[in-house]
Amino acid sequence: MPPRDRRTPRGAHTAPSPVDAPPDQRPRTTHEVAELLGVTIPTVVNWIERGYLAGHRTPGGHRRVAPAELERFARRIGADVALEGEPRSPRVLIIGDDREELDLLQRRLSEDGCEVQRAAGGFEAGWRLGRLQPDVVVVDVASPGPTADEVRATVACGDDAAAMSVLTRRPQDAPDTVRRQVHRALGSTFFG
Repeated sequence: MPPRDRRTPRGAHTAPSPVDAPPDQRPRTTHEVAELLGVTIPTVVNWIERGYLAGHRTPGGHRRVAPAELERFARRIGADVALEGEPRSPRVLIIGDDREELDLLQRRLSEDGCEVQRAAGGFEAGWRLGRLQPDVVVVDVASPGPTADEVRATVACGDDAAAMSVLTRRPQDAPDTVRRQVHRALGSTFFG
């Protein structure tokens, strides 16, 4: 390995970036890593400089992270990362506080291969909407918190508004009924 100059932090190696690498083997930029992990670019840079995340520098001095290293690091911190070309689980956010019914719905959707998260109230729902970027949001109309229209308005402000469906769950809707609605909303993208 070449000697490290003082500008190259520990854990970062100087190596040329493959120009014609397939998308799943192309090293990721700090911007891409930050987006995939839901953190800021300076956080990624600090992780590389402190040796938590192995990376290298291009001849131009830019930091890059190999996909295998990114996946290893993501597993270590408990993050779900799907790189380009790799299938990912459909993401569903359930907003409501009806424990029994929504627990059953969450369990069934998880069994179907969905990544499911729950939010009880407005602040938590907004935070999870931004963090998870779900494909489908299920709003329990009987629970206190945001209404389906408020969630739709929040979603409409985001970048992926067209790709996200907002469904309502009424008290009389059985978990399997809502589950079928979620499957229809996801369509052939995940279950086709």
